[in-house]
Amino acid sequence: ELQKHLQERFGWRIEDPGRTAHVTVHMQMLWNCLLLEVALLKQRRPILGAGWPFRGMGHVEAWAMAKSLDIQPGEVVLDPMCGRGTLLTEVALWWPHAPLIGYDIDPAQLEKSRANFHFLGRDAGHAARLTLELADAVAPGGLAKAGAVDKVLLAPPWNKQFAVDGDLEEFFRQMFREIFRVLKPTGRLVLLGARGQVEKKMLAALQLEQSGSEQMIWKVTARQRFALTPRVSGVILLIQQIKRQDPLLRAQRHLPWDVVSPLSPVQRWRLARAAHFPRLVPATAGDAETVEASRPRLRPHPLSFRRWGARLWQIFG
Repeated sequence: ELQKHLQERFGWRIEDPGRTAHVTVHMQMLWNCLLLEVALLKQRRPILGAGWPFRGMGHVEAWAMAKSLDIQPGEVVLDPMCGRGTLLTEVALWWPHAPLIGYDIDPAQLEKSRANFHFLGRDAGHAARLTLELADAVAPGGLAKAGAVDKVLLAPPWNKQFAVDGDLEEFFRQMFREIFRVLKPTGRLVLLGARGQVEKKMLAALQLEQSGSEQMIWKVTARQRFALTPRVSGVILLIQQIKRQDPLLRAQRHLPWDVVSPLSPVQRWRLARAAHFPRLVPATAGDAETVEASRPRLRPHPLSFRRWGARLWQIFG
């Protein structure tokens, strides 16, 4: 039962039999209580999805999007609508050798993104590898230089939490035009949308933007649908450039690195992300004192004394 809850809540898994255990649990019977003593451990990198000053989209979904980019050391990663920076901070955690660029049209959102990166700790040691600037991602020439970016990931608005001025399909068309201008031909684009009308307008805008292309076109090569919220079904689209003469193969119905299983996509991604967590290390003495002071004290239930008294009366009375 303990194994089941640890696996469901934290993504822990049981090692192969015969290996040295990572955590040793001591059990002791005291009166009618079962005491469990678990070693106090912590992560070397404690910033793995909790405690951010400004929360954005889910870290598991952001990790799945970033992993679909297949980021290599030194490749420049751009989020043209970074908002609070959740996508870029996830890249910074797992692919620390990639220079990051984040743009947003809202100064308040950029300040929240800077606060999240300050919490992450990249503002001191990796300041030269992070660029956060005010820019309009749908304005012609509003982003970086042409062909200066290797990978792009973003979660554009679709008139839910953030509204779009004008027609949504035209907004997506202008967005694709500017992204394809700065993205290298060998690069990748991963974006998050909502299943239904939003996804249809994204695909329609992508097709219209490619109508004048002669040799190379940008095409959706993988599509993964999942439950974004209890009421909204999300979709992750992986877009790459292919030759127009090549046969237009159907897009995969899952991300290229994902392994299909009976679990839901988010559950699979959570387990895959947790599998790459750093090894746990013993907590410091200060952490132990803090936990000891806040730990509730166990007290035997009053009925236990009555039961022991009745038992003793049966034996010696």
